Amino acid sequence: MWGPRIGTLEDSQLVGRSLGYIARRLVVSKDDAAYHDTPTHPKDLEKWEWVQFSERSDTFKVTNKDGQTFAIKGNSSKTTVNSADAKHQLVSRGFGISPLPENTANESIESGKLVELRPDWTLEKLGLYAFWPARSDRENLRRLFVNFLASGASKQDAFKDRLFPSRS
Repeated sequence: MWGPRIGTLEDSQLVGRSLGYIARRLVVSKDDAAYHDTPTHPKDLEKWEWVQFSERSDTFKVTNKDGQTFAIKGNSSKTTVNSADAKHQLVSRGFGISPLPENTANESIESGKLVELRPDWTLEKLGLYAFWPARSDRENLRRLFVNFLASGASKQDAFKDRLFPSRS
């Protein structure tokens, strides 16, 4: 069992290599954005309804335009999912706000399905890693594949297209 993973993995049976980072954008449906006042401080986000991802902490870091970083906890969550696609669909349908990978969020923002809450705020990027068993029988094949992925990490746009093809 090996492959790419977003975020860290707490398993001593696996080893890994960093492939890069994935930027995120904090998004909400157009209707939800119209219903609520635009947050003026990152702590205002704690009052909103959230769509949580079960595999990740409900706390994340937001940096405002002045360079101040705040830890934000998505307290008000009635909806928890275990799939990034499900999170994207539920946010699009007005179930709450959530950080989404930039490539997914960009498509939905351009199409008008989603609105970025505060484009002048930056969310903490997520690490992207390749993990594999410490005692892999296919060491050379694994190394070739991981090196192929890592070589694309420096070319962010090309790399995103490899792992996250456009959904037309």
